[in-house]
Amino acid sequence: MFILDGGSGIIDVLKENLKKPLSIAVVPTNYLLFWTDLGDQPTIQRSGLDGSQRKVLLSTSIFWPTGIAIDIVKKRLYWVDVRMHSITSCDFDGSNLDVLQIASDRLVHPWSLSVFEDTVYWSDWTQAHSTIYSANKLRGGEVQSHAVVNMVISLDLIDNREHDSLSSYMIPLSAT
Repeated sequence: MFILDGGSGIIDVLKENLKKPLSIAVVPTNYLLFWTDLGDQPTIQRSGLDGSQRKVLLSTSIFWPTGIAIDIVKKRLYWVDVRMHSITSCDFDGSNLDVLQIASDRLVHPWSLSVFEDTVYWSDWTQAHSTIYSANKLRGGEVQSHAVVNMVISLDLIDNREHDSLSSYMIPLSAT
């Protein structure tokens, strides 16, 4: 289990040189852990699941990366950046940056995101609520609005095809 504690700056296996960790993503099949750190110099970092081979993937082209998600099939990391009003992706080594083309009114205060099949889903905050949007993960565009809910802290998609119910669904975890 990996625990991200933004108050103490600790990720379970990483206890040093963290300022303000905010989001975490795990790729068990590649033995990788990714996280955002919003310290004085924001970064997106990677290590092995045991904390070894720690590496800063990005320290430029980001300002306030709040949420990260993994596309395990394409081996890409996605993140939203509140101050850049963007959704960007890169390869697991930090190369091949790609910014999705999405209208800025759909990325006012993006906070959390999740990738499922050919789609990226994200939450966008206003003062009163969050809206859940989606777009094509490769080209952006064709943004769809799915729900208006209370403030979303984390957005996850679960593939439920092995059961005879919904094929997938979102679980917004609302702030209280």
